[in-house]
Amino acid sequence: MSKLNMKRVIFLFCLACLSVAKLWATDYSALGMGELVECTEKIFVVKLVTEGDQLQLKFFEALKGDGVKNFSLTSKLHVFQKDGPERHTAFFDGDARVNLDEVPTSDQRIIFLTSERGGSLRTFHPACIQPIEKKDLVLKVMAMSRDPGVFVKSPGSDDDVDLIYVLGQRFQAIHVSAPLLPALESYFSRVTRYDSMDVRGLSWQHTRFTMQFAWRPAQKPMLQMEPIEANGRLPDFIRRIDAQVGWDQWVPPNKEMLPPKFEVTVDTRGPARVGNLTFEEAADFLRRQLRSNKLEVVAMAYRSLSGLWDLDAVPIAIQMLRHQERKFRAEAAKFLAGAQDARAVDELCMALDELPPCIRYAAEGYNADDERVSSEVGRAVLNLEDVRTVPALKRAALKGYAGDWIAMALSQMGDEKAFEPLLSHLRNPKVDHYPSELVTMIQRSNLPVEAWMNKGLSSDDRQGKQDRAAKWIAWWEANKASFRIVRTWREAQKVPAP
Repeated sequence: MSKLNMKRVIFLFCLACLSVAKLWATDYSALGMGELVECTEKIFVVKLVTEGDQLQLKFFEALKGDGVKNFSLTSKLHVFQKDGPERHTAFFDGDARVNLDEVPTSDQRIIFLTSERGGSLRTFHPACIQPIEKKDLVLKVMAMSRDPGVFVKSPGSDDDVDLIYVLGQRFQAIHVSAPLLPALESYFSRVTRYDSMDVRGLSWQHTRFTMQFAWRPAQKPMLQMEPIEANGRLPDFIRRIDAQVGWDQWVPPNKEMLPPKFEVTVDTRGPARVGNLTFEEAADFLRRQLRSNKLEVVAMAYRSLSGLWDLDAVPIAIQMLRHQERKFRAEAAKFLAGAQDARAVDELCMALDELPPCIRYAAEGYNADDERVSSEVGRAVLNLEDVRTVPALKRAALKGYAGDWIAMALSQMGDEKAFEPLLSHLRNPKVDHYPSELVTMIQRSNLPVEAWMNKGLSSDDRQGKQDRAAKWIAWWEANKASFRIVRTWREAQKVPAP
């Protein structure tokens, strides 16, 4: 297997196991207090000290993590004036900022910090500096994390987005224990965005099993996994990782310390209890939030339920695909993309059929809400890999859905009759053109991929795209009689089966 495919296999397996949000310095989407508190290592109250054109943030009090009394951050004060009085602002990492002219004024702020490799502390997001008036809310969220049951069982707890997020974090299903392979443990524990989950064919499974390893430094591979007895899709996927990638890349630098035999434990059942709240009670509370008429509540509840690998929420999501508001339908489809539950096949096909005709990126006809629904439904269908969806995928492609998850799913599961629906959008000169799914179909076929088919064009090369579209149409007319699908997309791409 090539290094590229090795990396792809590992990447897919990582995504299968992980469903909690990770906050990176380059992501400036809105963050709630629950996300800030759960995802930062230290939270300090700092005092603002100005010295000339410099603003210094000096440690005053630790709210989370050990205090660092000599901690401080310094940045230059910038003066802005436009249609009003001067404004004095200092900027820190992650576009965090302090505006000295805020009302009410205070010489204190709350700062959320993460550590870099060298141990230094830094901000990573614009929300990392908050007014001191948010202190009570910070302490409340921290109390939620310690014992969420007190809040879940309190009147008025419904629609609390911070509580919903905390439950998703605290009752996360996947836990991997590999003390002798910290890099492997860290890898499995690394979190990824909920909306980045795209692992296919690996439905959620609550289980626990051990992986027995043998350390044989004189052999290749040096680290060998012994046969595992556990059954299910997750153990089966691990077996394929073992067969195609191996484990040597996670051998620690001090490999001489490894014993001849040791084990790694994989547990996807989630914690039985956090404080006085059980796993089942947390899941029940989160499912109840799906009744809310607030989109942000429903979206966060699905996100947290994905972290719990909660299959009992699947019927609710299937029903929500019929919701009168498209944004709610999109959130339900996003959840189903992670669950990959065959119970959703019929309703997902219906959702595909109900999509309106699409003109993607054209001057007229583009609708952002329809685009969102089609994208999430398409990804859910793609992840399911169920051939029963192919007829609905063909009908959707004929409505103009190209260059997206829908077209990708059709190109990977469709038969010879899927080529014309995938080609159909090239016959419309008003829309942009996406031939990559046609290349996938040819890779699965008895005919060779020709060099011109993979030639890249700039996004604004309209004439080039028209010429290429004409060439594709001519190629199909000349070859459709002999065109046959002879392999799966996995065989064509050498991607391991789920």
